[in-house]
Amino acid sequence: MELNLYHLPSLYTKMLPISMEKNIRLREVDLLPQKEGILFIPNDKQLVSSISVAKTIVVMDEYCEQDVIWWFHQGVERCYMMDHCWELEVTKLQYEEEKKKKNAYRIALQEKFSVRAMKESLAYDLIHGRAKNIREIWERSKLAQLTALPNTVLLVSIDHFNRLAKNKGIYWKNNLRKEVLYVIRAQLPFHASLIVLAHEHQFAILLPLPMEEEENSREYAMKQAVILQKAIAKETPYTVTIGIGNRYDDPRNIHESFKESEYAHSYSLFTDENMVIHIQDVEYYETVSYDELKTKVHDIISVFVHGDMDGAKQACTALFLYVKESKVEPLIFRLQMIEMLSTISEAAIQHGANPKQIMPLQIKYAKKMYEMETLRELEEMMIKMLTQYIASIRETNNEMTLRSVQIVLQYMEEHYASDISLDMLANMVELSPNYLSHLFKQTTGSSFVDYLTELRLKKSKELLRELHFTIYEIAEKVGFSSSQYFSRVFKQVEGMTPTTYRNNVLRGR
Repeated sequence: MELNLYHLPSLYTKMLPISMEKNIRLREVDLLPQKEGILFIPNDKQLVSSISVAKTIVVMDEYCEQDVIWWFHQGVERCYMMDHCWELEVTKLQYEEEKKKKNAYRIALQEKFSVRAMKESLAYDLIHGRAKNIREIWERSKLAQLTALPNTVLLVSIDHFNRLAKNKGIYWKNNLRKEVLYVIRAQLPFHASLIVLAHEHQFAILLPLPMEEEENSREYAMKQAVILQKAIAKETPYTVTIGIGNRYDDPRNIHESFKESEYAHSYSLFTDENMVIHIQDVEYYETVSYDELKTKVHDIISVFVHGDMDGAKQACTALFLYVKESKVEPLIFRLQMIEMLSTISEAAIQHGANPKQIMPLQIKYAKKMYEMETLRELEEMMIKMLTQYIASIRETNNEMTLRSVQIVLQYMEEHYASDISLDMLANMVELSPNYLSHLFKQTTGSSFVDYLTELRLKKSKELLRELHFTIYEIAEKVGFSSSQYFSRVFKQVEGMTPTTYRNNVLRGR
């Protein structure tokens, strides 16, 4: 037996002599183990999402009834105080583990050949169309102790499963499914139905609707679905949406009912949670014209690339309102959303977003688009995505802005005596003159003309301190068109002529 202690040095000290006496492996661990074993953890609720070991024991320094109740609700095995009698507890755990090992082989055989295993095997073969021999189906149904062959499929989907299970471990997800499955089994006769996990959060129920209800199959199936829904809502904190396929009296065709139940459930995208949708209630429409969707997407792009988040939200709302009011097939719409995501990502990169940031985001949101269950969730996700895209564009643009202005300033420092124009500099950094003028003023606090004038005057003062150049030569060397213009500008800024400035400097020497 192996005992893993996570950040419990005091408990390790207490249990070490006990483990040595009973030949038990005792380990202090810094990472939560992912394998089978017994795990002891401190009373730290932040650990709950990382726990994957089925038998987990919480060790508390002080007793708190609310904490104990909370931990038991999370599925931990036990809660003990630090001063617990650990020798007795280790003996008890050792006995349980030994008993578990002795029964493992027998239990494995029983499960392998149990009636439930027979039922699950038959159910999977039926819903996936692998059972083609009617005699074999009949014989297997007898081994599974069915009183009648199924003819209709109900697909029970746990609402918001991905959101509920976010940051939760496998153990927690299994418990959630077990809660729902327990209620389903309690509502359906064991010998009259097949129940299997069709997807991570969906159960396929194969029901034998009575022959006398053949004319009212839809109503009878809907009634059974509503009963299930109410029971699950009453006995658990969860709700379910149920898709129902048509009735097929030939069990070899029941996989068609399963496909129809999946298709019916896909229309929950346009409904609220806790719904029942029969395939006969689904209207088959041609998909919305993609040109119209592209127009809506273009409306989003045209505002978000300029950082207008409010405009992007309004355009998003308009898009999803249009989809809700249109006749659109859910699967096709999801595929169009993926293509739309690609278009928006490309536009973000073209307008300055960093591809190394955008590409992982695109992959992340493409995956999420298949997990979202309602249009509202899709809209919220789209707005969140656009917010991140805009942040990436702004971040990159800020870096590019600073780099462009730095290039311009460096050029002006090195070529101040040349004929420099804003148009020429803007062309050099591939920006429009107006935009460069705005960025220049924003970065330096001065306009382009004022900054260039100040730079030339600064250089002229350095030359005026020397006696090697005339005023005319200095004006030419710092970029002024004439000595008269140089003198006029110098006096306007410094309050004196260049000659007076030079004389003052000489007297100061």
